[in-house]
Amino acid sequence: MNLKVFAIILLLSLCFFFGFKNFSGNKTQNLNSNINELKILNYLPNNSNFLFISNLSSANIDKSIKKNFNKINRDKLNLIRISALAYLGLDLGKNDLEDIYNNELTISTYDNEDKTQEDLLLVFKIKPEKKIDDILNLSNLENENEEIIKIYRKDKLNYLKYVYLTKDNYIIASSNKKLLLESRDSRNNREKTKKNYDEEILRTFKNEKNILLTKKPEKSIFINDKIYPENMDDTILTTFFFKDDSFVLRSYLVNNKGKKDIFSYDKLNTDNIKKKDDYLLNIYSNLKEYIECLSPSINNFEKTFLEKLSRKLNQNILLKNSDNEWIIAIEKNKQNSPTLENLEELKEFTKYSLEKDDKIFSIYSKNILEKNETNIKQLKFKDIFKVETKSLYILSNNLLNDLKIDLISQEFSYIQKMRNTGEFINKQIHIKGPCAQTSANISSSDTLNFFMKQIINFSTSEFEEISLQLIPEKDPLIYTEKTIKMLK
Repeated sequence: MNLKVFAIILLLSLCFFFGFKNFSGNKTQNLNSNINELKILNYLPNNSNFLFISNLSSANIDKSIKKNFNKINRDKLNLIRISALAYLGLDLGKNDLEDIYNNELTISTYDNEDKTQEDLLLVFKIKPEKKIDDILNLSNLENENEEIIKIYRKDKLNYLKYVYLTKDNYIIASSNKKLLLESRDSRNNREKTKKNYDEEILRTFKNEKNILLTKKPEKSIFINDKIYPENMDDTILTTFFFKDDSFVLRSYLVNNKGKKDIFSYDKLNTDNIKKKDDYLLNIYSNLKEYIECLSPSINNFEKTFLEKLSRKLNQNILLKNSDNEWIIAIEKNKQNSPTLENLEELKEFTKYSLEKDDKIFSIYSKNILEKNETNIKQLKFKDIFKVETKSLYILSNNLLNDLKIDLISQEFSYIQKMRNTGEFINKQIHIKGPCAQTSANISSSDTLNFFMKQIINFSTSEFEEISLQLIPEKDPLIYTEKTIKMLK
């Protein structure tokens, strides 16, 4: 079991259970504190690899769940929650989780001494009248001492081995007794410990209800970028919120040494990449990395042509794609002018050009006859069009009208205007539809579906990314936003 994947499943499951039961209006609901003020943070040992913090209450998600899911699908989601708790070793018996849980939760993982797998620490607050018995449902509790209880279920798997109830109603459960003791004692040591960078981050995101911090970026499934240097000092912060029938995940790469903190992301215009047009792809980046996203709207020749062209272009391009049209805009400069003017890959094509106003329109076409052993057949190649303006070369599989050309030119001009001095990485991506799920450049939701098949399916319906790096900064800014849709 990949614990990273399981932890994601668990946090989603625990988010989903809110609102599955009918709430009576007279039940007491605690007012949520800002997430950086939660007392549960006192029970977190340092140096976690993976930390999820939530103060989401039942009332926050109840309305949305009931609105977007019928009873059959709510029952499926409830099965996921029950399965996750069973894997941990928790058994609520006849109790309802929403009657026990008191709106504070952390899930964290830590390196194990033998390095075979990570240890898990689960801390959550329960209501004052509840006890350990309400979450274990064990006929014979095995007491290690007067406080710590050992979880044992004959012939059953339980990842959590030890559980402890604090005087202020927090359940601490762990796969490792030493880790549990460290968590229990962290409250007393917290005052003596200098606040770490994670707490600085939490203050910035104090109004969020769900936050995930990944200390080892190579373990993250939210940011998967080849330009990212594997620096163990960095943290990936991801926030979660529930919208209609989807989860929206926003991730930020944060440098722990303070050279670049979360406020650096304020200068990134994240709304700029959310285009209002009908294109499924809007990308400002290198061409080579995203050719696969154009399938199935390109044929084999077009794919080969674009692959060869990408190897000659050492610059960002603007790529737009819909079901039946792709457009590539390239800034004119001395380096690429010979390549694009001659278009070596099209030298066997017939070229015809017309000039209109300050633009030159060209069409490249090719239809030939081919002889095999018995027959002669016609081979048809799809036409490729080029528009040359004062500042751009625009390539497409369709003849573009003046309106589209002007809109593309304005968009490219705006991107160039927003560039920073000393910038050598600037990537902006917005992908919708099937490519958001299948692109090799984006972590997909296949791992979730592997564990939840025949219960409910997840599909990435939209993906956005901004990557920016300036000289002399060592690490880039990376922001991603991913919408995961639950297919009913």
